[in-house]
Amino acid sequence: MTHSETATLRPVLEACRRVWTRPIAQCALCGRCAKRCELYAEGSRGISELARAGLRLVDALLQGAGGASGAGGAGGADAREGDARAGADARAQGRGTPQGDAGAQNPASNERPIDDEALSVAVRSFIERRPDLYGLTRRCSLCNHCTALCPTNVRAVEIVRPWRWLYALAQVLDPADIKSVQVDTEWHIFSVYRAVYGIHYTEFLMLADAAAAAPSDAAAAAPSAATAERALTSSASSSETAASETAASSASGTGIVDTLFFPGCSLISYAPDLVRKVGAWLSAQGFSWALSDSCCGSPLISHGRPDRARVLRHRIVEQCRAAGIRRVLTVCPGCGDELLSLLAQEGIEVIPLPRLLAEAGVQVSSAAFAPTPATPTLAPAPAPAPSAAPATPTLTFFDSCHDRLQQHGIPIRRLFARLPSVELAHHCRNTLCCGAGGGVSSFDADISDRRLEHLLGEAADAGAGALVTTCPTCTYTFAYKRLLGSTTPVLAHLDCHHYLEYVFETPIDWPTVFSQLQDMWSGEYGEWVCSQLL
Repeated sequence: MTHSETATLRPVLEACRRVWTRPIAQCALCGRCAKRCELYAEGSRGISELARAGLRLVDALLQGAGGASGAGGAGGADAREGDARAGADARAQGRGTPQGDAGAQNPASNERPIDDEALSVAVRSFIERRPDLYGLTRRCSLCNHCTALCPTNVRAVEIVRPWRWLYALAQVLDPADIKSVQVDTEWHIFSVYRAVYGIHYTEFLMLADAAAAAPSDAAAAAPSAATAERALTSSASSSETAASETAASSASGTGIVDTLFFPGCSLISYAPDLVRKVGAWLSAQGFSWALSDSCCGSPLISHGRPDRARVLRHRIVEQCRAAGIRRVLTVCPGCGDELLSLLAQEGIEVIPLPRLLAEAGVQVSSAAFAPTPATPTLAPAPAPAPSAAPATPTLTFFDSCHDRLQQHGIPIRRLFARLPSVELAHHCRNTLCCGAGGGVSSFDADISDRRLEHLLGEAADAGAGALVTTCPTCTYTFAYKRLLGSTTPVLAHLDCHHYLEYVFETPIDWPTVFSQLQDMWSGEYGEWVCSQLL
């Protein structure tokens, strides 16, 4: 940990404390969330148990009580009963703050320095004492399925994110896991791939260029450093205003563009032909638009650096302000989820691209389902289908876990309204993670694979012949599974594509993408690639 990171431990811990306090005050201890996810131990009262354990840890640190005392908490039923009493006391007294093991002192009033060694000892003590809760926080896909039906609107992601941050600062997480997805730096897996294979969009105006062309006084003052608490809070769920952080913009920008197309890191890197098709459509519709090749910061959040993700998002918003952007078109619900709050503070509207397509009357026809070449696979060839697939297969839709309110899902279904479709057992608000969420595969690849196989089983049970995905990362995950081979035979005959591939009849060439991702490590630029990503 660097000196600057050590110096900011106190505000980080105080932010974690405030974030964890809210769900404890809200939680009804009904246990519904624990029944909706396999990660919860038998008898668990739910996600707020994680928040209570976190409060004991940070209170011990903030009060100078050391890392071992109170950091791990007692195990078993006694700890759960104590946590429940603390939460009930907090709600009854209107504080929303359990005293737990920390006593009555206000931890924020203690200004003694907290060093990285104390944090490391406290976090590692927690891991030793509560391996069940540690496993939950590491295997959580940040999908919010467990709390999707919470009667008091607790959101699991807002409880797990602080734990990931503390793990990163305590150096529990393997630095190698984040090296290739440091999307706030110049070189990461996506930008390196584009550089090696010459994927550029010189025919389009890029956001950075549009911002740079603005008059020097067009941009409002840059926002101050994001507070630790706001870095932890999911953008789309934040109800706090940021008037003290971000100056409202009245500048008109360059006057060249007012719309930003934000494809997201996967699509803009692995599907350039598709991005160009969308761009041509936007131009034909009369939009004055610019293109962003940035990432929303989600990989940083998954790997415990919400602070860096927050800075990255601020940089995007500053460029939007300078360029005069008034609306952002998102392909991936996750991108919209992460950017929404900051963009709204600037008066910039976030519009799901499928909504725009549906409102323009776009309809997918059966021609989009023409047979495509078989995908090469590393697994043994599956048995042939018992009968030829129909010309237009029955569709099913895989909703993104970031789209539980169906801002994307409803218009996507409108795009395919003329075609036969069925729903998965888990869909819309009740959707599951594809297995790629939360960076879990770097910690437990088996559980990620089981999540994916379960969804494929649901597609088979529904009798679907084509799976329409919402999120490009989900699309990547299904495609890679098809390359490796699945224990679920349906995958060999299941057409899996992103909705934009069907809309513009431009399939992503995943076999080539995966081959190039592998080859770039040892090819002409192999040494340079390794120096940037390892």
